[in-house]
Amino acid sequence: MAPACFLLAASSTGDFGGWKRFGVLWLVLEFLLYAARYQWNDIRGAEADWLHAERRARSRLPVGRTA
Repeated sequence: MAPACFLLAASSTGDFGGWKRFGVLWLVLEFLLYAARYQWNDIRGAEADWLHAERRARSRLPVGRTA
């Protein structure tokens, strides 16, 4: 979606000069920040996972003693 938006905006202005900067920004957002969102959600729900009856079967983040 982001590359299509860039192409539409660049074609409407006729300026494709920022494609390198856009490419780097898009890769950082797509591969680093997007994946980090899922890890952050796991960290936020770590206590609820620890209290869940099926905590061993779920294999979520290890927290403290698992025995």
